[in-house]
Amino acid sequence: MFLGTISANEGDTVSGRCLIPAGAPVTIVFFCKDGMDISRLQARRGKFSYDLAYSVAGSSGNISCGYMYRNDINQVLNSRLSVARYLKVTGKTVIITERIKHCTCLSEIKMTGAEKL
Repeated sequence: MFLGTISANEGDTVSGRCLIPAGAPVTIVFFCKDGMDISRLQARRGKFSYDLAYSVAGSSGNISCGYMYRNDINQVLNSRLSVARYLKVTGKTVIITERIKHCTCLSEIKMTGAEKL
């Protein structure tokens, strides 16, 4: 499992890549955050690299990927999980923008009040 960054703001899109060993029988590739599915893809024969575009939501956590092989009667015959990569979520970009706008409004109010004196 590879991540394009180790730190992101909530709402950002983070890229990830999962590599599958050549010759491994695979029917499904999945990505997880803290053990919960965030994406599932149908595997394709001859493809060994799968990409994730994750819209960061919630808190920091561990991102991992894996694959499984299901037979014709839907039994899981093989499954592997990658080493997890930690993604630090540093906050919301929207909140920072709102704070900047709020500070600007306060300074305008103070200036208007000073002009009246």
